[in-house]
Amino acid sequence: MPRILLLIVLVWILYQIIKRLTASAKQAGFDTKKNVEEKIVLCSHCGCHVLESESMIKNNQVICNNPKCDKPESNKFKFNQSKSNKPKRNK
Repeated sequence: MPRILLLIVLVWILYQIIKRLTASAKQAGFDTKKNVEEKIVLCSHCGCHVLESESMIKNNQVICNNPKCDKPESNKFKFNQSKSNKPKRNK
């Protein structure tokens, strides 16, 4: 009987410690349930998809954080502007 009581007390103490640690973490700003959505944008230089917070805008174009994209060269990334994306069949 004393062993069962001791086990119950230890479990209760452990529960209280965990409860206080999670409460102090939330007060400090470490919210474990952060649910933040962020936009994904397309780099106009290389075509890479990056988060909006990791990109920058230069000359009204979205540039990723890649050092090669930071160079002031012309736009190297071109969209396929063909009317049909269907493969050609050989007859």
